[in-house]
Amino acid sequence: MPERNADLYPEHRSAGEVTVAVDTVHDGARAQRYFGTDLISRDILPVIIVVSNHGGSGVDVDPADVVKTRGSAMIDPLPPEIVIDDELLGGRLSEETRQQARTHLGELVFQAREVAPGETYRGVLFYPIQRQSRLDSGGFRVRDFAFGGLLSMQVVVTAVADGQRHRLGPFHLRHPTAMR
Repeated sequence: MPERNADLYPEHRSAGEVTVAVDTVHDGARAQRYFGTDLISRDILPVIIVVSNHGGSGVDVDPADVVKTRGSAMIDPLPPEIVIDDELLGGRLSEETRQQARTHLGELVFQAREVAPGETYRGVLFYPIQRQSRLDSGGFRVRDFAFGGLLSMQVVVTAVADGQRHRLGPFHLRHPTAMR
């Protein structure tokens, strides 16, 4: 994934000298480049969260403080081990390659940590793409995205010095463009 400061992304918000960006990897080809497989076609939506700390003291970030919603319903991220499931990776990989994929993914996943002054931290959370079947006017069953309301996300960062929490958002998430 490219290493950019949060303020360079179209969807970014600032609180004081901390900027948070959210980048939805909604295109299958882009997911293929970043993760080695088209996660979109497998109904997994990667969301990159970038935190740039331009201030003089650290801030804490935690995946528990990242909230994705559709209307008033909360959507939980997928556990990382589901993303690297053997079936997802095609089942054709050697154990060594699977272990390398697990290690690589572990390095990409958004984790709890302190973002030091002058540092930019980025990580990925993976969400299910919820689709629903519907009948079109010709009686054929069509798979469609079940949006049921706007997808959005909020990210909370906590100042290490005083424990003050800053809510950034809402970030409006782009819907995947690849459909099966």
